Amino acid sequence: MKKISIGILAHVDAGKTTLTESLLYTTGMIRSQGRVDNGDAFLDTEAIEKRRGVTVYSKQALIELPKDHELNRSGDDCLITLIDTPGHADFVGETERSMSVMDLAVLIISAIDGVTDSVRKLLIMLKEYKVPYVIFVNKMDMSLKDKKQIEEDLKIKTGPGAISIDKNYGTVFDPDTESIATLSEKTIEKYLADEKLSDKDASELIYEGSYHPVIFGSALKNDGTCLLTEVITRYLPDIKYREQLSARVYKVAYEDGHKLSFVKVTGGEISVRDSLPDERLKGDKITQIRSYNGGKYKTLDKAIAGDVVTLTGLEETFAGMGIGDEPDDDITINRPVLKYQMILPDDIPVRTFIPRLKELAFEDPLLNIDTAGDVISLSVMGEFQLEVLTSVIEDRYGIKVSFDKGEIIYKETIANPVMGFGHFEPLRHYAEVQLFMEPLPQGSGIEVASAVSVNDLSINWQRNIMSTIINDLPTGILTASELTDIKFTIAGGRSHVKHTEGGDFREAVRRAVRQGLMKGESILLEPYYEFSINLPAENLGRAMNDISQMGGTSYIDAQDELNSTLKGEAAAGKLMNYQSVLTSYTSGKGTIELGFAGYRPCDDETAASVIQKINYDPDSDLKNPSGSVFVSHGAGEYIPWYECEERMHIESREAELIFGEEETEEERLEREAYVLERAAAAKAGELHGSLSERLYALGTDEIDEILKKNTHANASSKKGTTKRVYHQKRVISSSASLSEKNGSKQNRGSDKKNRPRYLLVDGYNIIHAWDELKKLLDGKQYDMDGAKYALLDILAEYRVIKETEIIAVFDAYKVQGHRLEKMDYLGVHVVYTKTAETADQYIARFTVQNSKDMDITVATSDGLVQLIIRGENARLMSARELKEDVANTKALIGLQE
Repeated sequence: MKKISIGILAHVDAGKTTLTESLLYTTGMIRSQGRVDNGDAFLDTEAIEKRRGVTVYSKQALIELPKDHELNRSGDDCLITLIDTPGHADFVGETERSMSVMDLAVLIISAIDGVTDSVRKLLIMLKEYKVPYVIFVNKMDMSLKDKKQIEEDLKIKTGPGAISIDKNYGTVFDPDTESIATLSEKTIEKYLADEKLSDKDASELIYEGSYHPVIFGSALKNDGTCLLTEVITRYLPDIKYREQLSARVYKVAYEDGHKLSFVKVTGGEISVRDSLPDERLKGDKITQIRSYNGGKYKTLDKAIAGDVVTLTGLEETFAGMGIGDEPDDDITINRPVLKYQMILPDDIPVRTFIPRLKELAFEDPLLNIDTAGDVISLSVMGEFQLEVLTSVIEDRYGIKVSFDKGEIIYKETIANPVMGFGHFEPLRHYAEVQLFMEPLPQGSGIEVASAVSVNDLSINWQRNIMSTIINDLPTGILTASELTDIKFTIAGGRSHVKHTEGGDFREAVRRAVRQGLMKGESILLEPYYEFSINLPAENLGRAMNDISQMGGTSYIDAQDELNSTLKGEAAAGKLMNYQSVLTSYTSGKGTIELGFAGYRPCDDETAASVIQKINYDPDSDLKNPSGSVFVSHGAGEYIPWYECEERMHIESREAELIFGEEETEEERLEREAYVLERAAAAKAGELHGSLSERLYALGTDEIDEILKKNTHANASSKKGTTKRVYHQKRVISSSASLSEKNGSKQNRGSDKKNRPRYLLVDGYNIIHAWDELKKLLDGKQYDMDGAKYALLDILAEYRVIKETEIIAVFDAYKVQGHRLEKMDYLGVHVVYTKTAETADQYIARFTVQNSKDMDITVATSDGLVQLIIRGENARLMSARELKEDVANTKALIGLQE
């Protein structure tokens, strides 16, 4: 039996649920068609969906077609899992999560509206998730345009692959072979040779994303839906699944307090009572396997590759989780920009409501629910989602909540490189950290790297530092907002053999980050929307003036005698309520569509206003201290951020990393004067209140409370959530070494003379080939980590001398559930391959993909890798040749010195 998972995607009111009903009816899966407006649609099963007439949650339906079914052109039994997704922009997160398990999508476009901005956003998401799609043009019975006009418009707005398929009733459809052939060199050559293309050729073009068959029809009248089914089954691919057990969780829900995990099996098989191969699910066993079809389900004894099922008994799963050989999903395109405070009834304590909030947070991770103190805040896409959430809470828990008027979610970054120092040394504890913080381009997120050898600070403590940066960053100092677009590099660290514990470095790191922020200059960021305003032509000037007054940018996208379309970008806070203004001056004829466009720096006036309104005092925030703790007379003494540097135990690398070796005396004095100026302001209370008096001395009780709270937080954190956030935020840079001045970049152009130089090293191959490293693995003193970091130390020195980028690749082939992991170590880029991928496979793939743009040398003695590399215009070095070149380079430098 052939299996395929197909997503149904569309913008609001394009007829998405109607098409799903039609597909189920015309294939004989249901006896009568439901209607969204009647509240009896097969897949809109939730009470809120029936009341509102809108899809809120993704649902699945099954189409089982025997090979002799009149609509089945596959030649085999066929099981199609339809995944109906929400169309409203406020629930696009639910749609995006479902894309991770789609083999194909049916993109519905209204013949009346054409390719709207909402459709363009769906196209961007499909491209990002690499989901192939076919196009169903709905509502043709109401369109003033004919098929030819619509197809030409589709080609312009979606690409040349949008090619229509038509047929007469009772005949086998015949695609436009000549147009399809032009979509690739391979099919052009084949068509010119014999003027024929096979169904396999067309299928390959569809599933590589080049060909998008277009079917015209009316779902309400069941016109075109039979042809759509024929197209899907005729071009079914032969999907190759993994042999080993693997699955992806794309959604979670709750039933009577127990979690339901919606998964697609992508390899092997899963049976009831199985324990899955993931440490995060250790101790959990599958108690039930459900196969949902609409609102009903049947139980299965097992699920095999290709099945989309629901598992019970797994309490630690999360949306986007990869199980077995499947990596976690780390793509998130859509993010909320609005934050609201939830107001509970007076008789409902916050602490008793938190477990229910956790259920909501697992169902929709983008809610970002925060329960600091007695205040509950959450993030949403828009006000309609807030209305639906209010109804869901009342239906599910019987509690009527309300929300405040809401506010924009701001973020913070830094303007210039800065060094942060953190020390945590109450009695019987010790940790010290230096963090080099650099601003990154907008949208980069958080990056981490290390410029410290494992000989100076053990790899376990370095990982502890990185984990804190990734999972537990403190807030910014302007508005206590989330930090973003910063690269953190470990520049120094020290532990104590006897007294250092895991929580100590967490405290030191968080203090180092805040200390650096207090020293430097922070920038407040606000979200921007891209907009598309459709309005009467006579009102165009008013709209353009309004956008200009907002500080936004705009351009006329389309215009005729009657109507105009204005597009551009502006701050989300100023566009939030513009629909009501637009409705007023256009007499209800104007509409606006908004989409998230990233974060931009606030203008000075907005920044000052927001900072004044929030009135955040960074040094009164006991949860995010900027000072350090030093032991003094048997107690922990709090030293403010402006005094703690001179008491640090590690020599500062600030001048080296920020100014290079050329920092002048004038630059040094200017740097120190700026810090002294900030310190003077702090002492005078201009930067913070009287924290110095309140925190200058911490007794052992206060220290114990900090450690107890930290230990409790670590113990209660969900392993799955930690991993998900880790991979979502962690982006390891491949920039030049830290010894270079800020701003220097390698030319990454394709000019051969200027191509960046890369040396790829097969780590374990070299270790086993070099005697001085191999001996670390002999006998009782087996020390692979020691050998690994000894090699990395050699490569780090070699990199600086040779002025080349180095990527050291190590296998994680047999590590269950491991995903591709990257980090920087003393300027060397270190890669640990994902499960089931060897180092030579990674090196071969990297070389094939990048040999045209990079000057690549590969160091390995693996014969198969060498064979592949020779055909990719890359150079080879054996393990012996690399060892000799390292020695010769050192000798040469020695002679020059």
